[in-house]
Amino acid sequence: MLSGEPPGRWQQRTGWRYAWLVGEENRGLEYMFIMMNAARFGVGVEGVGIAERAFQRARQYARERIQGTELGANDTSACRSSATLMCGACC
Repeated sequence: MLSGEPPGRWQQRTGWRYAWLVGEENRGLEYMFIMMNAARFGVGVEGVGIAERAFQRARQYARERIQGTELGANDTSACRSSATLMCGACC
């Protein structure tokens, strides 16, 4: 609530609140941009970490996953080649 009080002190419903000057006077905008750039950097680093972990888990899954059967296997329920798989005709 704006009440015409001097900077750093204002009144709200619950009583008086006080603020403290952090850093030098007239450099608040500069400090705010420094803080915001640090926050952006932190979010970027977090995104890289999440992407790296997702890649590691996907690679582990791909390595452990069993993909079909060997060509020429005696199992009649498996398709023998990728060509027959693509056309939908299994042996």
